[in-house]
Amino acid sequence: MKKLTIIGIALSLLLILVLSQQQHIVTAKVAPMFVPPAGITVNDSAAAIADDGKCTLPEAIIAANTDTVSGATVGECAAGSGADTINIALPPGTVILFATPNNWEYGPNALPPITSDITIEGNGAVLDSTATTRLRFFYVSGALSFEGTNGLPAGKLMLRDLTLKNGKQQG
Repeated sequence: MKKLTIIGIALSLLLILVLSQQQHIVTAKVAPMFVPPAGITVNDSAAAIADDGKCTLPEAIIAANTDTVSGATVGECAAGSGADTINIALPPGTVILFATPNNWEYGPNALPPITSDITIEGNGAVLDSTATTRLRFFYVSGALSFEGTNGLPAGKLMLRDLTLKNGKQQG
């Protein structure tokens, strides 16, 4: 009888051990895969704003600020949505040239004012000013009034892997 009891206890312990190991396998969880948020993709190195089936950096900034597509033609910039990432999808080292101002918010600016939360992933691109006079690349709005107007919404800008070359500004 003692032998049966010892064998029964041993089998019970073995069964508990096997079941507990199986439980760990069944309850194991896999961490969800990170998927980066969709962004606005710059696919052309021009500084133009046109409904031409291309997405330029100035058009991408406007799309991010306004949360609207940059034009009706296929290939234009996608609409922004809240905080946006603009991805410059051009070969590393691509130079985007600016010669004239896009606007005069507190001085001559090569690109549209930043009036929303924008991150620009440059992927090694270079912004270069060929202007002979003052021309800065970015004006990030602080929601201040300009010449008696109500002012632009406040913006926030983060630049990653982007070179700024020959920008000129006073003050």
